[in-house]
Amino acid sequence: MKEQCKRSGCGGKRNTAAKIEERRTETIKLMREGRTKAEIAERLSVSRITLWRDLVSLRERYKTENSQEFEEYRKAQ
Repeated sequence: MKEQCKRSGCGGKRNTAAKIEERRTETIKLMREGRTKAEIAERLSVSRITLWRDLVSLRERYKTENSQEFEEYRKAQ
């Protein structure tokens, strides 16, 4: 079974979701540092489209989960 997972990537979706979450957390950190979107995309080695999708997702999450955190996030932009 272990050998099969090595080849087929068992748990790949979970790992991918974790990587996306980690990237989005880093995006917020970089925005708070005052980095531009272009700088963030380059630093994270993602396209501007990927960064844009992450920002849309973060906006939606913060809007629904915690309006105060969302306001902080917006100020960082």
